[in-house]
Amino acid sequence: MRAPRVPRRRVSRALFPESAAPGGERAEAEEADRALAERIREGDAAAFETLFHRYYGRLHAFARTYVRAPEAAEDLVADVFVRVWERRTEWELRGGPRAYLYGAVRNEALAWLRRQRMLDRAHADALRDDRRPGMGAAPLAGDAQLEARELAEAIDRAVDALPDRSREAFVLHRRHGLSYAEVAAAMDISPRTVEVHIGRAFKALRTRLSTLLSLLVMLSVG
Repeated sequence: MRAPRVPRRRVSRALFPESAAPGGERAEAEEADRALAERIREGDAAAFETLFHRYYGRLHAFARTYVRAPEAAEDLVADVFVRVWERRTEWELRGGPRAYLYGAVRNEALAWLRRQRMLDRAHADALRDDRRPGMGAAPLAGDAQLEARELAEAIDRAVDALPDRSREAFVLHRRHGLSYAEVAAAMDISPRTVEVHIGRAFKALRTRLSTLLSLLVMLSVG
């Protein structure tokens, strides 16, 4: 089935104010959301679009409290909805669609901030090296950012090559910031099994990335 179109940019920015309805109306809204989620799991594109338009505005505003950049916030929210549709048959809701969407956007925003901090550190390191006397030609800031991007892409490829369960545990923990207990609940396994999966993932990633990391170290001191 063709996925509904999720706008990536220039989506309507009309905000949907949070409801100040009393408890009964709020419960009815939650029940309506759960009904939409059931229809989405069955492949109902109209239900997906209804949920998207119901929550996009406030989720975008919520993402802006972390990301600040409007277009980046749009992308983060759109990515969450794309994943909802792509994984609709596996979509399990323990706190309702609203809680899930806010949690997913928060995790995406935090991951975006971590990536930005990595690039900022690489840029700052390059500028600092450029001011060191007697160290030869230092890499340009653009080169440092390119190396950081190449490393990030290599890590993504290595993560994609992990066994399914190890990859899922690693992504939930490292990229989405879930604790071992939260990963265990999400995957319906024990925290000890989560620890084993993530340990295996780290071991595999160290093996796959050792050559690239050694090369980057040599380039940085060369």
